[in-house]
Amino acid sequence: MINRCRAWACWGLLWIIFGLGGCQVGVGDVAVVEKPADLLVGDFVAGHNANVDRLQDLNIYSQLVVEEVKADGQMEINQLDVNIDLSLPHKMVIFIKKVSQDLYWLGCDEKHYWGIDLYAKKRHAFVGRNGVAVKAGRGRVVFPATPHDMIDLLGYSKLKWAGVSDKPAVLEYMDGGAGMRGFVFESMDGRRRYLIDPKTRVVLRIDLLDKQGYSRVTCRLKGHERVDVYGVAGEDPLLAMVYVIRGVGKAGSLVLRVDSVSSRKGKSKAIFEMAKVMKRYRVRADQIVDLNQ
Repeated sequence: MINRCRAWACWGLLWIIFGLGGCQVGVGDVAVVEKPADLLVGDFVAGHNANVDRLQDLNIYSQLVVEEVKADGQMEINQLDVNIDLSLPHKMVIFIKKVSQDLYWLGCDEKHYWGIDLYAKKRHAFVGRNGVAVKAGRGRVVFPATPHDMIDLLGYSKLKWAGVSDKPAVLEYMDGGAGMRGFVFESMDGRRRYLIDPKTRVVLRIDLLDKQGYSRVTCRLKGHERVDVYGVAGEDPLLAMVYVIRGVGKAGSLVLRVDSVSSRKGKSKAIFEMAKVMKRYRVRADQIVDLNQ
């Protein structure tokens, strides 16, 4: 049986320590082309958005390793099973369990995000509105990232760019001896910085930025592969196989490793509807914390 305190520690970590990791990635048959910055960003956005189109309705089964540095300096590691269901652009469900024990159900749609503690004897849940700040003191922690943020953080969001006259900030980055080009884009939840390999145009890192432009949560994307998904027409989608996530200034990390990818076309969309999910798990109104009030 899972230790109750340890289960809540995992719950807190999932929200408190959401950033930096890794190294360069192998990209298989992705073309290698050097372009000037103004042309590079346009090429990157076009290629990225075309790839996101192929991720629209997927199920991604993964292993999540939660690494936490304890007060005595010792590292505690927990491994969890994670199912991610996508119905892009705004719907995602993250179902977390350990062995046969259901732990958490996290989700989001066009307007809201939510989470349910499935391990508690008495249900606990939270809801919030996309793009609205969490009110201080609401819930067990003040979350730096929401389920809707995770769509951006994992690189599953389309990007907008209208051309040279409306190009985002262009930055030069050096990291571990590897050259990266950085672009800042606006999303409904805030500013995001994408660091890419200028030769392959593959995303190496995504940062969620605060209002001052500093990174608050970062994610390294590694081991990109083209995945053969039954039912997805055309070119196979390019997907990172490993995501290393940390919150800036937080001890510990989350390491998400993709095991398998399948299409969810034709499956029920009810899992993306907050009201139906709350009813399914018998969550009462008085068990829900509104993070924006």
